[in-house]
Amino acid sequence: MIDADLNQRARVKGFDAKELDQLYAARICLESLGCRMSTGTLSDEESGLARECLESMEQAQKTQDMTVWMESHRRFHGLCMARVTEPLRRTIDSFAERSERYLRLFQLWHPQSFDAAHLEHERILAAVEGNDPAVSGSLMAKHLSRTAITVMQDVSPESEAMAIREALAMAVGTRTRQK
Repeated sequence: MIDADLNQRARVKGFDAKELDQLYAARICLESLGCRMSTGTLSDEESGLARECLESMEQAQKTQDMTVWMESHRRFHGLCMARVTEPLRRTIDSFAERSERYLRLFQLWHPQSFDAAHLEHERILAAVEGNDPAVSGSLMAKHLSRTAITVMQDVSPESEAMAIREALAMAVGTRTRQK
């Protein structure tokens, strides 16, 4: 949430509704793809590590250790996209890192959201461990869009979140706009 350049004064970053909209739209598309690519291919070790991440996130939330929660969360999402390789992995990681400030706001403004997020994470993992890529991709898209649309409403209530809504529709296979 702080922008600091070398040998320059640090400043609090502003909130850009267009950045939020397009950043999360890209994440929805790419992470949905990553889940679809990885569905049915996780090794027992990868599944076990993802479950450890879920447990770590739950414990970190109880102790309010958001540093541990964020690291476990980042790792969990990565494990759900285990078959994604470079350069796509680097792109997804970059977008996820850039959106962390919005996720932190979401958590601060909506602390009750942890229970719903935990349930979504469990469902995403079960779907990735399963054999229906459409389900895993759809669950990831819905998970990311819930956070993004809520933060968008908080930060910029007048915004339509068009890119987020279009990315979600694309990932889950629905139509959004009529001509």
